[in-house]
Amino acid sequence: MGHSTKIWGYGADIERQGHDDVVLRIVGRFLEDPLPGFPNILWVISHPEMLLPNLIRGYQKVFVASEWFCERSAQTWNADWTYLPQATDPGIFPYGHQSDTSGRISFVANTQYRDRDYFRITESAQLPISYVGRGWEKHVSTDAIETDQIPNELLSEHYNRHGFVICDQFTSMKSCGFMSNRILDVLSCGAHPVIKRPIDFPEELTPFVTFASNTSELQNAWENWKARDIALTARNAQQAADIVRQKYAFDVVVQPIVAAAEQALLEGNIAAQMTLPEVTPARTTSGEETSRHFIVSDSDEIYDLNKKNAEFLAVDAQSTAPDGDYSLTVLLAGRLTGMPNIPEEHALHIVAQRLSNLIRLIPVIELSNVATIVQDTDTTALSEYFPDGTHLMPITHLTALYDQVRNDILQGVPRQNVSKALYRLLQYTRRVKALDAPYSSFQNDFEFQVAKFNIPFALHDLAAMPGLHGNPIEEETTKSHYSLPGRKAPARFKRPVGVFIHAFYVDELEDLIGATERIQSKFYYISTNEESKCDEIRCLLDRLGIENYEIRVTDNVGRDIFPKFVAFRDVYENHDIVLHLHTKKSAHSKKSDGWMDHILADLLDNTEAVNRIVSLFASIPELGIIAPRPPSHLTGGYRWTVNKHIASAIFPDLDLPDDGEFVFPMGSMFWARTDALRPILDRQLTAEDFPKEAGQLDGTTAHALERLIGVCASDAGYHVIKYTATHDNKYRKFRTRLKTNKDLFEELLAANA
Repeated sequence: MGHSTKIWGYGADIERQGHDDVVLRIVGRFLEDPLPGFPNILWVISHPEMLLPNLIRGYQKVFVASEWFCERSAQTWNADWTYLPQATDPGIFPYGHQSDTSGRISFVANTQYRDRDYFRITESAQLPISYVGRGWEKHVSTDAIETDQIPNELLSEHYNRHGFVICDQFTSMKSCGFMSNRILDVLSCGAHPVIKRPIDFPEELTPFVTFASNTSELQNAWENWKARDIALTARNAQQAADIVRQKYAFDVVVQPIVAAAEQALLEGNIAAQMTLPEVTPARTTSGEETSRHFIVSDSDEIYDLNKKNAEFLAVDAQSTAPDGDYSLTVLLAGRLTGMPNIPEEHALHIVAQRLSNLIRLIPVIELSNVATIVQDTDTTALSEYFPDGTHLMPITHLTALYDQVRNDILQGVPRQNVSKALYRLLQYTRRVKALDAPYSSFQNDFEFQVAKFNIPFALHDLAAMPGLHGNPIEEETTKSHYSLPGRKAPARFKRPVGVFIHAFYVDELEDLIGATERIQSKFYYISTNEESKCDEIRCLLDRLGIENYEIRVTDNVGRDIFPKFVAFRDVYENHDIVLHLHTKKSAHSKKSDGWMDHILADLLDNTEAVNRIVSLFASIPELGIIAPRPPSHLTGGYRWTVNKHIASAIFPDLDLPDDGEFVFPMGSMFWARTDALRPILDRQLTAEDFPKEAGQLDGTTAHALERLIGVCASDAGYHVIKYTATHDNKYRKFRTRLKTNKDLFEELLAANA
């Protein structure tokens, strides 16, 4: 259309190209900030994982590829967004003769998406599928794999050769009314797409696609395709391709974007710089102005930061423009609270890591009398997080500094002159401030953590994010486990097994008690969150004839982790071996309903299975943790996800492994040697270290500790293994079957050689 363009990848530093530049961001799940000083246009072509309305309002024009989503945003946030559909390029996907010579169904997707519904449907339908994508050799027969990759220019030939093409997409895309561009690609070249019906699918395209939502519908669709009228199918394909070319081709769809860009330039409508708000000095009770404290511009109140495990912090962000050398120093004053046993040198690291969390409560920072604040604190320990500071600015608004840094980079200041630590912190700060808007859709810690680090919510997509916490995890690492036959003779320790059960759902407790009856010698430690539940539990135990128990009512924080590791910390010295369990119901996933059965089968299948597990601890002194296999629908979460920085704050002196390099009890139910849990027990955590319960799915102290159970045990020199006491077929090809305890001992010895 006569305009020059340059394409930049996600997360790149965009450079000025010349006169009348306009920034167009075509995004799916990951949003980025508008660039100040330019017209910014946003085209959202897929469901956003992080919808930050306050951030999006910085754009001069927003297009969204879902009419339903546009209507909802207008109702919810009064947003003036414009519907602009997905598009395809008929030049890359030209209409061609539908040869249909393969006699197979095309399925184009990489195995990172194998947990999607359509893979399970096609697998159970037992149809002739031709898979295209990386990693399928571990999941389907070799003759079902066509290739690992097809260049875009050859996809049209592939689609036409098969004719019948499965077009899978994210469930959240369908539920939000977003259409996969693959559907348009397939229609453009004359092939026939099979999809699950999304919300508000375009009426003009409906006659030319097949909707199949389950196995039987897919099987019927394939039979109908094989019996189709060839001539009629060809006419329909031509008609569909004509509609796509007239309405969904890029050169057609892009016209409103070009018009919006020209209008923004004409009106001088550009993304604005952040401005410093007026600062109201905080005052003491005597009326004197305070210093060395965080203050908020619209309040005279000094924020109590004790709940954030810090008393007073000072921040210095210094710009030495025009050189563009930005530096930031974080200084510690007073002491950290809630973790009194952490040495000063480690506390400094925690301050650095938690600073971005504090910023969302503290948009304005006042700093004075730095020498008094620092006192004798050695700030060199912060060098790995932030560079040394130079001069001081009395007041710094970090969100404004962020825009200043971005603008200087755009004007040609070399990026390498900008401190990476400061730049990263400023990015977090900008995003976090957007989250604080009253119309933000995020209400819990997990969503905040995800947004702050700009990573997707969908756990199975984390491996695809570059630079998160390492490379995608090999399936063998996630699913590999050991299995030994049961043992008739009981194995005994001098002291009973400590059975720790957190009973939030008292109606589920009797099943757990029944499973643990297979343990020969035991003592129960049962926690719950209400006195009334405590009475119910006592009645249940009395009815079951159980005498060896202790019940404690604990704060409703930290899920089952806080009660077991903090509230009952004093009783571990009475036991050599412990078992951790908790009642479980899931409000966010129906698939979690069978998780408890899966865990109990792995850990407590029958008396002989329990005898074997206890005997393993007796005969292998270095065995620290026996964990169940992760459930198949959650293997994508068998990694740090958003919890690594939290784990590092809890154990700043611990060298945390990357994803795929550690084993942990997913679901925090496991057998353990008490000494293997000592690092966590000795950390002296308190209730203040756990966020308030808000139904979080991830990103909390409890989720970090769940992973640290295995990491700390390994660091202490103990083996951590995944194990099953069953003989089922789950992950069977990843199972190491052994016969004796000696076999396992030698296996572990060889693995750690």
